[in-house]
Amino acid sequence: MDGVKFGSYDSYNNWNLFLKENPKISSPELKTYMVEIPGRNGQLDLTDSVFGGVKYKDREIKLAFLSYAVQEQWASIVESMMESLHGKKMRIILPDDPSYYYYGRMVVEPDYGRHVLTIKVTATVEPYKTSINEGVKKL
Repeated sequence: MDGVKFGSYDSYNNWNLFLKENPKISSPELKTYMVEIPGRNGQLDLTDSVFGGVKYKDREIKLAFLSYAVQEQWASIVESMMESLHGKKMRIILPDDPSYYYYGRMVVEPDYGRHVLTIKVTATVEPYKTSINEGVKKL
């Protein structure tokens, strides 16, 4: 089984975590440059002339994992993930798109349920995903 790869870590092989649902990947927000001119209808869009084309802000990836480990192991799983990922910036490779990676900083949030441990990882990443072999960037 393939997990999500965070740098040299693998969510399944390192922590035995399963994706609870499909990753949620936001669209990168457009960076525009609009000018309000008195007496003109609407705004003047200078995005292309100022930036040389459309530019984008960072995007967000939300991942939710489940652990079926016994409760006695939960603390060590969370501690290991916090040390390895929380606040760190690294490549993220999703199992359904293994030829590309996202690059960004992660926040790890454990949620201790009654019978199951859920761990949410939210990453703020660059707007483009990058090809592992060719360095080609895609939205």
